[in-house]
Amino acid sequence: MSILGIFERREILLATVLSLILLASGCNSNVQFGGRVSFSDDDSPLTTGTVVLEKDGYMARGALDENGRYQLGAEALGNGLEKGSYRVYVSGATETQRLEPTRDADGNIGNGYEIPKNLPPGAKVLGDRLLTPIIAPEFCDAQTSPLSVEIDSRQKTFDFKVDRINTNK
Repeated sequence: MSILGIFERREILLATVLSLILLASGCNSNVQFGGRVSFSDDDSPLTTGTVVLEKDGYMARGALDENGRYQLGAEALGNGLEKGSYRVYVSGATETQRLEPTRDADGNIGNGYEIPKNLPPGAKVLGDRLLTPIIAPEFCDAQTSPLSVEIDSRQKTFDFKVDRINTNK
């Protein structure tokens, strides 16, 4: 076999492998995307919580960062979200306040924590923390959230607006 024949076979093999890689990446119908969540009244970012998408029992989550941004899907081939319609809600959007330990008459630390007398609506005590919701409750549940998204392969950014919780009730 001539040296020219060896090079031709290597080129054909390389072209075949590259074609298979490109074909496989084109077959991936799953989508990776991200976006931003902000308050509807002043466009300031929601900096705590997780964006959740639900469809037919499938759930995908993306944590919010300090700029209100989130990412969903992974960079690996075959990961991401299937195309289609999803319900969208935000979980865990709370302000966290550390509670002070209880003290006896002599100032010694007790076993519990000082819990405020009038808790804000929806607030929960978790250990030594008071978690107070900061967005309207309808945005926190898949069944009541007005947010939805249609995932396709073209759009890669989805921004959402949420309302602040009404503390005047």
